[in-house]
Amino acid sequence: MRTLVSDLDAFLQEHRRCGELDTGVENGRVWMTCDGCGAALSPGGDMSNHPDVEYRGCTIEVQSYGSDGDRWRPKAVVAVYDRGAVRLNTVNAPIDRLFETETEADAYSLAMAKKWIDDRV
Repeated sequence: MRTLVSDLDAFLQEHRRCGELDTGVENGRVWMTCDGCGAALSPGGDMSNHPDVEYRGCTIEVQSYGSDGDRWRPKAVVAVYDRGAVRLNTVNAPIDRLFETETEADAYSLAMAKKWIDDRV
């Protein structure tokens, strides 16, 4: 399944040597353009309908996954946009932090990603 973060990363990889890249978030939509070839990317439409979350100018993709049988391990990827570049940062929960449901793990993932952003951005 393609996600906003993977789409932005693929665009970045394809166009980073092509020309200057510009990124931003406007009206809940993330976009990226390349001035070298004129390519533009604005995936997902309205962020409120997308599984990714925009927070303080960054994009959070929750990636909780099944682990240790029927338990869930929290994980998130944070895309930080800075002067035309996108940095992807993986935020993992402590190894002993598991949840009974995916919903609980996702909520924890989102909270820890927001804290990561608050501490660093």
